[in-house]
Amino acid sequence: MASHRTTIRAKGIHAIDVGGFAIYGVFTLPKRHGKDLAYSYEVLKAQVARFRRKVKDIEISYGVTDSVRTFEETYSTVTYWHPHVNYVWFVREPMAEDKAVGFMAEIVDAWMSSATTGSIRGVTQVAQKMSTFHTTESIKHLSNYVTKHSFFDAGVPSPASDGNYYRLKPWEILQLARTGDVAWIQVWQEFEQALKGQRRVYYYRNNLKKP
Repeated sequence: MASHRTTIRAKGIHAIDVGGFAIYGVFTLPKRHGKDLAYSYEVLKAQVARFRRKVKDIEISYGVTDSVRTFEETYSTVTYWHPHVNYVWFVREPMAEDKAVGFMAEIVDAWMSSATTGSIRGVTQVAQKMSTFHTTESIKHLSNYVTKHSFFDAGVPSPASDGNYYRLKPWEILQLARTGDVAWIQVWQEFEQALKGQRRVYYYRNNLKKP
């Protein structure tokens, strides 16, 4: 993941250097199967496959050649597992603001229509977030964010004031499991089993036909 962080950062900085920018999106599905991470990921991956078929055409129409997708998951003792997907598009040429807004709108529409095709209910537009990144410093923060699971925090997380844990990252779960608490050991084992063989990062590239 650290290697991917470096690659994503380099791609984003290159886009800025040649007059472009990066577009970021985080896409989610309703937390309907939170107790079964493996199944939740199967649903998410099927959604991503449908989404990609639509997005490729949108990318080509806007002249976008490169993008990257990262999977991530968080855990809460209230709602359990929440896998979701991050995307970064590298725009390597100047693009007017209204055109960028149009691109983002079409991308969100593609996520929504893909969910409808997959008979996934409860997906809302407001839960999908997109934004643009135009500076080298912001790209550094973005690359860190979409590969946040590559950072290991040596501390054991503390519960919130209500006694529950929210938005735990995998390494934080591991730290809780290392205390010997059987419940947290089981949560960590669920993560290991669900992510076995999982490809967390994937790069896409389109070959645009020159007129």
